Amino acid sequence: KVRQGGKLDLSTRQHQNRGINSAIRMAVSIFHTGLHQGYERAGIGLNFETIQKVQWLPEIPASLAVLEKDAEQAMYDALPALKELDRPMWRAVMIARYSGLRAKEIKFSAKDWLERSPSGILQIRIIDRPDQKFWNKTGRGWVAPIISAELEEDLLACPDGLLVPVTGSRDWFFSHLCNDWLRKFIPLPNKGLHRLRALYLEHLKDATALAVKAELAGIEAARQAAGHTTSRTTTTHYLPQSTSPL
Repeated sequence: KVRQGGKLDLSTRQHQNRGINSAIRMAVSIFHTGLHQGYERAGIGLNFETIQKVQWLPEIPASLAVLEKDAEQAMYDALPALKELDRPMWRAVMIARYSGLRAKEIKFSAKDWLERSPSGILQIRIIDRPDQKFWNKTGRGWVAPIISAELEEDLLACPDGLLVPVTGSRDWFFSHLCNDWLRKFIPLPNKGLHRLRALYLEHLKDATALAVKAELAGIEAARQAAGHTTSRTTTTHYLPQSTSPL
């Protein structure tokens, strides 16, 4: 990082080097060797052996921001005050934590993205929505179950339109203001909302594991009560088809 009166240090690992390398990697991709013939047909002569040689900046190894249990609980304890002070920020944090959306997805999410699953779970459907100038990161649609009753009640009470209406720059709000608040609990800069997404996925994994374990225990109890030698007979002929806990 260059500061006033400082020098550009290209030899030391820096957090921002990962982003710089990513930008350079995208720039270099237009000179992929597979495009060699296309450039030649257009009359553009390039030395692909040389142009692909890039001196990458040293990076700090990527690591998941560790959220200590005390810090995590402190964040939960601070949410009621945030809800009273800044409802849009509270809602953005809650959506990240209890539905696992990325910052961009939260930024564009609207009331008409909400729907009920066949089992009655409120969820947010993420698909390409050209009319709202939103394109899904993966190009494949998916749904994010909401696992907080408080958040569900709040979202259902929202008026039509954006779920997180913001006064001022929406880009600044999601990239800086939300993460500034979360930095008190999550150490890495500009990673707060994304770390909450990881907590959401951990929550779903643990809940699903418990549900599967409980279902297997229930099947075993039913098998024993029926006197079957294997659970296959019990599940195939006597028990209804299993449904997802979500």
